Amino acid sequence: DSSGADSDAMPAAEKNGFVVTLNSMGYMTSSLDPYSQAFVDACRSEHLVMEIGSAYGVAALPALESGCSYVANDLDERHLNVLRKRFLERGGGGDRLTLCPGSFPPSGNNKTNNNNSDDDDGKDDPFAAIV
Repeated sequence: DSSGADSDAMPAAEKNGFVVTLNSMGYMTSSLDPYSQAFVDACRSEHLVMEIGSAYGVAALPALESGCSYVANDLDERHLNVLRKRFLERGGGGDRLTLCPGSFPPSGNNKTNNNNSDDDDGKDDPFAAIV
């Protein structure tokens, strides 16, 4: 990035409290709304949690504080890079955070978990390890 901006930094919130996404597909809140707070409150250390549309991790980071294992999905891998950086800056580590960029379910994948096809080894499916 020639502007000198940190590509792994979350953009500042606008005056309305929303943060623009890097792919210009929308906004996310800069703090937990009541629905996100309920999601975070439901996370426990023994849970495996998946969030679709994680963006910069506004819900992921407080949920990870519960000790849960977390799968974060977002269309834009840059958002997940910001989430990873923020997680590590807060002392996160180990293998509790799994990042899965891309659409969910993956585009073109109409298979179910019980498909025993021998021609699909899952190598192109970032979600293969979690289903």
